[in-house]
Amino acid sequence: MALRKHGSANNGQFPDNLSQLQPYCDPVAADMLLQLYEIIPVTVLPERTVEELNIKDKWAITRKSRVNSNSTSRLAITMFSSFYWQSPP
Repeated sequence: MALRKHGSANNGQFPDNLSQLQPYCDPVAADMLLQLYEIIPVTVLPERTVEELNIKDKWAITRKSRVNSNSTSRLAITMFSSFYWQSPP
């Protein structure tokens, strides 16, 4: 929600830094966002996933690391969608 609010307030622009989302988040969520997530180019995501989901965005927000060592599934959030992708082990 914070990403979409930021986009609405900034002519649809994706943030350059996650700290730009802080005004649109609960303070606790904002701290967690900075600690656990990062902005990555969509080109880092598996090409097949991007093609199958027809992702047109250039940037995504995803966790810096996997939730646990047994899972390779990670959430990616773009301006217009969110989806799970498989990160390398």
